[in-house]
Amino acid sequence: MKQAVIPCRYNAANRQFDFWIGEWNVVNAAGQPAGKSSIQLILGDCIIYENWTTAPPNDYSGKSFNLYNATTEKWMQTWVDDKGAVIEFVDGYLDDTKMIFFTKSDQNQTTRRLTFFNLNPDQVRQFSELSNDDGKTWTTEYDFYYHRVK
Repeated sequence: MKQAVIPCRYNAANRQFDFWIGEWNVVNAAGQPAGKSSIQLILGDCIIYENWTTAPPNDYSGKSFNLYNATTEKWMQTWVDDKGAVIEFVDGYLDDTKMIFFTKSDQNQTTRRLTFFNLNPDQVRQFSELSNDDGKTWTTEYDFYYHRVK
């Protein structure tokens, strides 16, 4: 009965990205504070919701809505921030211990690849790359390490 009422809770594909759920302190690759992130399940456990704030003295915050699209059988992420930016990641998939997303190319022909590495139960790496040549070469946009708040 519960599976009919809240199907996302019981669908294994919907649970692939659960390793990111939690409260996190985030640092960059050099170990410097980058921000804090609160990742929660909402809407019948169908949406993984991110609430991001940067570390001081920066003034930046954003939210993402992550979901498994049963029609396309792909993961999606919509990122919005307090500066009015929107990024639509599509064609996401789980590859062993990594969740990988891509953006659609914009008019500048820039593509983003966003990878979440499930390093262990208390650490996730979020690595963003840019390509201007259809994915032949990539440059690092940012490299964050999430440490679970206990």
